[in-house]
Amino acid sequence: MPNDSRSVRLYRRLIERYPAAFHETDAGSLEQAFRDELDKASGTWGVARLWFFVPADLFISIPVHVMREVLQDGQYTLRLWARHPLHTLFTIAALAIGIGATTGGFSVVNTMLLSSLPFHDPERLVSFHPNEFIPPHDSSKQFHNWRDRFQHRGLYRFGRR
Repeated sequence: MPNDSRSVRLYRRLIERYPAAFHETDAGSLEQAFRDELDKASGTWGVARLWFFVPADLFISIPVHVMREVLQDGQYTLRLWARHPLHTLFTIAALAIGIGATTGGFSVVNTMLLSSLPFHDPERLVSFHPNEFIPPHDSSKQFHNWRDRFQHRGLYRFGRR
């Protein structure tokens, strides 16, 4: 059947998209299983049905294989930690210090630089103008004139009773 060679090449390209470790160990057996299924499939509908189930099979078998490898790596790690408890304590302490320092640094940066002030219109909270500051007043009349001038501009709010 002329579709066989195209199907096998396409299946091989699909398998090549997965990690190299998986490709090296299991690609041959998966390709052989695919060839066997392709030989059993008869006609165009049989090949189409096979290709309908191929992605589902790959999306199930490959994560199962990866999880098996992760569990094996985890078991090896636990055995290694049990054999070297001082190294384990040092590693955990270094991680704790690093995570704590990073969290503390981010908290400071977040509070001071990233988050806004907890006020409405924080840009109006304080207004500094080099030429406009509270000048020394010789009398209360001068102070009240200065206050009234800034209240009209909206720069200074001073509650009156």
